[in-house]
Amino acid sequence: MNINQLTLVENHWVSQNNIDVESNLVLVFGSTYHIKNLVGFHELKKLYPKAYITGCSTAGEFLNNNVTYEQVKATAIKFNNIDIIHKSITIVKKDELKDKVVELAMSFPKVHNEKPLVHLLVFSVGLNLDGDSIVKGLSQAGVPVTGGMAGDSTRFFETYVLDDEDTNKSIVVLGFYSNKLKVGSYLDSSGWKPIGPERKITKSKDVTIYEFTNSKQEIVKALPLYKMYLGSKANELPLSGLTMPLGFKTTVNGLDYWIVRAPLAVNEIEESIIYAANIPEDTPTKFMSSTPAILVEGSRDCADRGITDFGCNPDFVLAIGCMARCFVLSDKTSDELTSMIEVLQNSPVSGFYSYGEYCPVGDHNNFLNTYHNQTMTLTFFKEEE
Repeated sequence: MNINQLTLVENHWVSQNNIDVESNLVLVFGSTYHIKNLVGFHELKKLYPKAYITGCSTAGEFLNNNVTYEQVKATAIKFNNIDIIHKSITIVKKDELKDKVVELAMSFPKVHNEKPLVHLLVFSVGLNLDGDSIVKGLSQAGVPVTGGMAGDSTRFFETYVLDDEDTNKSIVVLGFYSNKLKVGSYLDSSGWKPIGPERKITKSKDVTIYEFTNSKQEIVKALPLYKMYLGSKANELPLSGLTMPLGFKTTVNGLDYWIVRAPLAVNEIEESIIYAANIPEDTPTKFMSSTPAILVEGSRDCADRGITDFGCNPDFVLAIGCMARCFVLSDKTSDELTSMIEVLQNSPVSGFYSYGEYCPVGDHNNFLNTYHNQTMTLTFFKEEE
């Protein structure tokens, strides 16, 4: 595997190493303006004429520990013994999402050119689609799924994914086929800590939560409860809510994993909270909290667990973290990346801050593809000889 990393400077791509024209995949992460208007795309296509180009708009993009905002970065990858099948769909109506994603997943053959399907990588628009439904649908392919939702800085207005020069698709999925590709997926499972008593959701609809019960079985309106926990920051909702997401547990192989959901909006009239994905009624939940130091340590631990589990340094690492982490990290954002780079050593890292992350929980043999908020995910790639 050969990696080229590039940054767009004054509308021209600057590479950190020699251009490999044989590259067959280019990942591009950048501002909404750059992705929407295909800024630099045609020059990139000339540099890598054989490559499929994909990626998305972001809330921050990075190469290794260099994070930028409102810019664009690219990573070109040359695989030697791997086939990639890419597919995309457009979702017009929300009620067609589940069926179309399942159909998309089932359209990937189990074997291609005598090589098995080993992994799916997905980029989806970051607004108005339920990430939980996307990852559950793609799970029908029977392999681990990683990736992320596109971002739009802190504007939450429009997001885009790249399907070569088409920016009108809702979901882009890449299927990796190989007997030589080793893929590992890891996430920060310790960066958010539960606080306060457990509260069960008693009234919700889709992504909106209206009521909780407490340990005394008393009905509590969602928004006033949230404001009580936020205190003086309550008047900064919904952005301040990103510092205190909602958590619930899922169990795989007898182990509990905290799944975090980010609040995206509030309804003052209904006193409800709109979250980034569905949390069913009767789910026991807790509010979650963190600090910059805990998030930095969580990302470092994620990289450390990854290296230990993977057994070797990967050829390439795709890192996708939630933009909400930036609100907590503030000027410590680069510390998070640096802590991971120190563990990953010479492995090139590319990625972005997203509106949602796709990553399995569990292990290689028994996993559950899951949609996350406010975590950091790492996908390791290693092409074996």
